[in-house]
Amino acid sequence: MISTSKKIITGIFLLLVCCLLPGITGKAEGNTLYSIHMEINIEEDGSAEIQEVWDIDVEEGTEIYKEMQGMEGSPITDLKVQEGDEIFESQGSWDTTVSFEEKAHKSGILQRGDDYELCFGVGSYGRHTFTMTYQIENFVDQYEDMSGMNYRLLNEGMSVMPEDFSLRINCILFREETKVYAFGFEGEIQVKQNEDASYYIEASNKNSEGEQGRIQYVNVLAGFQGAEFSGGNERHSDRNFQDMVDEAKEGSDYGDGGVNVGRIIRILICFIFTAVIFLRAYFKSPKNKLAALEFSDGTKGLPKESEVNYFRDIPAEKDLFLFYYIIRTGNVVSEKEAQSGLLTALLLNWIRQKKVEFVKEEVQGFIKKKESYEIHFLSDGSDFLTPMERELYDYFKKAAGSNGILENKEFEKWCRKNYTKMEAWFDNAISTVEGTLEGRGYALSRQEEDKFLGLFKYTRNKRLFTPAFKELVLQSVGFKKFLKEFSSLGEKQVKEIVLWEDYLVFASVLGMADQVEKEIGRLYPEFNQYSEIDPYYTMMATRSFAIGGVTRMHAASEAARSSGGGGSSSFGGGGGSFSGGGGGGVR
Repeated sequence: MISTSKKIITGIFLLLVCCLLPGITGKAEGNTLYSIHMEINIEEDGSAEIQEVWDIDVEEGTEIYKEMQGMEGSPITDLKVQEGDEIFESQGSWDTTVSFEEKAHKSGILQRGDDYELCFGVGSYGRHTFTMTYQIENFVDQYEDMSGMNYRLLNEGMSVMPEDFSLRINCILFREETKVYAFGFEGEIQVKQNEDASYYIEASNKNSEGEQGRIQYVNVLAGFQGAEFSGGNERHSDRNFQDMVDEAKEGSDYGDGGVNVGRIIRILICFIFTAVIFLRAYFKSPKNKLAALEFSDGTKGLPKESEVNYFRDIPAEKDLFLFYYIIRTGNVVSEKEAQSGLLTALLLNWIRQKKVEFVKEEVQGFIKKKESYEIHFLSDGSDFLTPMERELYDYFKKAAGSNGILENKEFEKWCRKNYTKMEAWFDNAISTVEGTLEGRGYALSRQEEDKFLGLFKYTRNKRLFTPAFKELVLQSVGFKKFLKEFSSLGEKQVKEIVLWEDYLVFASVLGMADQVEKEIGRLYPEFNQYSEIDPYYTMMATRSFAIGGVTRMHAASEAARSSGGGGSSSFGGGGGSFSGGGGGGVR
């Protein structure tokens, strides 16, 4: 969880950046464009049929238009517009000078050389849903090494910008290796797979949690690696795809583009404004997250782990997700360790509850036999008490494939392909608990006065943890300390099976299951005769699935954006070698 001071710094920085970025055109007076959904169907000859659905409230103007500039070698034809069941009358060449009534329920194309305007009459004021379809010949660009596209689908010159934008690009030639980048909006772009195993590209100005991002334009760059088209536009045939990527990354936040002087200047100006605040917060804030926690009783921070008392019971009300939230909030263990630990803990609980069963097998390797583990599902998932567990259980079942048995490496492969789903699941695990804290008496909100740059007063809503939450954190840290030093404490033999099982489960979240396994073997060697959990084989199996999955998730996420594998879009960048740029909106 991000600390309050960091949130303030981030917020101020983003505000200044927004002020210094090139202006984002606001909506025209009286007109509201709620959303644009685009679907592009690319044919094997390199042409494309494009459909756009505009949800718009028009209060002034006579026509809606979309500019497509720089369409050299890629003419636009066959414009069709309809609203509901009514198909607008095609005029061929469009005349912008005729009256409101003469334009009503008619459509046409205005062409000036390689520049096009797709136009249709408003018909009446109020909210409408218009569907516009058109053809683009040679839509696909033929580069030196592969085919691709680099289109400015929405431009910052539009008189009214949509609040929501979504895009789907279909083609039977797409492969998993397709490279995708998106610029000009806050959101995501991904290569996804249909149920028939074909691939498509999807993008929108919403992140994996459904949060809406800003739009200043929409530029999509894609490399159709492995796809062979019979036709296409040859204008960039002397350039390879990486040339296009490098140019597009200039001014973006993809991280490895060229130098953009304007962007550097803006960042330097922002730095001047924020440096004082950042450095002041940095030197005043403790580096240990535990020490940075603020409480409603006026205290701040917690003692060092060495000063915390041992806690021998199960902490955090025996609530695994609350325990996970606590150790992530206090950075008690690393993110990857906590994430794989949470998956391990849930798998162990599922074994106890007879929802899954681990089966060990020996398989013949290249030289010798080796152990392999499978997960057999014993539940349909409907008996889970929490949506979070039901969702995760469903992910495990999907990873298992058609035979319904999750084999070694299958979950890792699934996490690699579906890393955004797993990232969103872990984010939800934090936000779900966070949303319950005030109701459970563990946090409260308070209005406080602060000063910007030590000069200007402002009021902010500050969230503080209560002393009850402090006690939970102390218990969790004390529990970790207890497990770490268990063997040196001279503890008496624990005979309660349930307690040992709970120790294993909660120790997994801390990445300390190995130590508990060792103590079980030393103090209670007959444990596996009475428990559903075999300390050695089960723990090894659960950790294998969990650690492998989380490792692949992080690796895929880190590699995806820079390599064109999808992920979050860049608010800036996009390059100059694009087709389809221009304005649009209502006039």
